[in-house]
Amino acid sequence: MRTQLLRRLDIKIIRISQFRRYARNVRLLEIETVNDRLFILSRWDLGTDPLNVLDALTAAGYAGPGRG
Repeated sequence: MRTQLLRRLDIKIIRISQFRRYARNVRLLEIETVNDRLFILSRWDLGTDPLNVLDALTAAGYAGPGRG
């Protein structure tokens, strides 16, 4: 996977998708950009739970209420 730099204005929405696979809950972080690109990142890609990353992005102003 290559490094991709996204500015706040590049991001349309950041969300978590969750589903069951092999009796486990799997979470993915989805980042949709204004030019209709979709980045899907797993725990393995991020090195931590995607919820932790979403919390950090929200705290930094990339997602959530008050953005924009």
